[in-house]
Amino acid sequence: MKRIALACAAIVALTMASVAVAAAPSGNKISCEAECTLLSPNKALVNPGVGEYGAVYTENTVALGTPLSDISKLGFNYSGTEPYGGAPRISIGIDGPDAGSGYDAFAFVDAAGCNDGSGKVDVINDPTCTVWYQNVSYANWAAFVAAHPSPDYSVGYEYTFVVADAAGTWTIWNVQLGAKSRGGK
Repeated sequence: MKRIALACAAIVALTMASVAVAAAPSGNKISCEAECTLLSPNKALVNPGVGEYGAVYTENTVALGTPLSDISKLGFNYSGTEPYGGAPRISIGIDGPDAGSGYDAFAFVDAAGCNDGSGKVDVINDPTCTVWYQNVSYANWAAFVAAHPSPDYSVGYEYTFVVADAAGTWTIWNVQLGAKSRGGK
């Protein structure tokens, strides 16, 4: 009986610890769309079936019109189904010189082509992250920014999102789009 009581106490302690970890914010507050369930302010379960999609999005922490070269954070963390078919992927709206105000296309980076092997997609700091834009691939973010210089190319959509439109189950968290600090801070 004593062993059962100790086992129950251990399960309660582990459950409480996992709830505390899940609720701890580690990135921007997120929202869900379609086949997506919020697990905490910064974590969601995305589980689309065949022909469905799920998306996690956050309001950008950079202003519209921010030059691409000023972006210093762009990524997310994930776990679950092995990435495939472009899912999950981060999408950022790009405003180019031909579209006027707003976005003319999205740049995409999928987890299959950009991850550290432990479920982290860090587009800015991982030089092996392929960026896709208007059906052209770029070896990494630096190559993409070099091909799309400021001020002609900038952030042109108010949300950054992670979408999965292939059947699977992914936990997504820490969705980020941030700019370099100004004024040396």
